[in-house]
Amino acid sequence: MFHDNHMLCLPVVNDKIQPIGIISWRDILKVIAQQYRNKLAANK
Repeated sequence: MFHDNHMLCLPVVNDKIQPIGIISWRDILKVIAQQYRNKLAANK
């Protein structure tokens, strides 16, 4: 979504469609990397 639409970040909204923050592709990448590191550590 980010790449296809040339976006750097997206708004995060609550259930009332009110903005509560933003998320970037870097934020998502950080979470994926942390989950990968956790999985590697658990398999040791």
